[in-house]
Amino acid sequence: MPTNLENALEKTRSLLDEPVALVFTEEELNNWITEGVIDISVKSLCHEQTDTITTENEVLEYSAPTECVFVHACIYVIDLFTYSDDNPETIDDGQEKTITVTGGYPPFTWSVTGTGFSFAEATTEGRTNTLIADGTECDDAEVTVTCANRYQGLQRIHPRLLAHIAVESDPGPPMFYYHHHDKIGFHPVPNGAYTVTVFFSKVTDDIDDLPSYLRNLTILYSVALARLSEGWEDDFEMFIKMYLNSLMAYREDVCRYRQLYVDAKDKFQIPQGKENVSRK
Repeated sequence: MPTNLENALEKTRSLLDEPVALVFTEEELNNWITEGVIDISVKSLCHEQTDTITTENEVLEYSAPTECVFVHACIYVIDLFTYSDDNPETIDDGQEKTITVTGGYPPFTWSVTGTGFSFAEATTEGRTNTLIADGTECDDAEVTVTCANRYQGLQRIHPRLLAHIAVESDPGPPMFYYHHHDKIGFHPVPNGAYTVTVFFSKVTDDIDDLPSYLRNLTILYSVALARLSEGWEDDFEMFIKMYLNSLMAYREDVCRYRQLYVDAKDKFQIPQGKENVSRK
């Protein structure tokens, strides 16, 4: 199994029965191996990466990550808890007051700055805590509350579906995403800044980026093109079939679950026009 470009070149020459450069130069074989790496990364979607996009108010589309081939998912952190309007603005020395937040996900971490102030508990599962002002002379205090992150996944759609999705006058955070050419769009149009994590596959020309079990396929690809360049069409057909069948087996094994149980639930499809509606 090849571990790097040099090893792949050696194994390619072995299959061609040409240990040293006679018919094929090292540059030719390296170019074909690299071309195979690119083809494998595109067809298998194996080079998976993550990146982040920070949305802006009323901006629909953003540049997709560099060399992005396919977007698998988009998620963002839900930050929906607020400081309750019913909380007291003042507290007397030696008194206790209940502080409340609305929304969010436990655990909640509480802290307060200022002389003489403290919370009864540093961390709570509930959305309330007791703020204590001891008997010393207290001044202004600043309360900070943080909660656990929870993630919201966006549903994939086709851009043609945008006209078919109703949007409220105050849409809030985005619910859908689409990947079109070199852009990623969010819908409804974001009403503020959301940090969206994008899970995607990208194209690569570096054999080191491929999983070890796919690197062998670069040898089949380069040998196939070498035989084609010589006019040995039967050999080309044999090696290219071995290459493509191996890729198809990989996609069947790795992608079957996603295709059956994930893609079947998204909305990435062309809306049906009236002319396609059957009449009884």
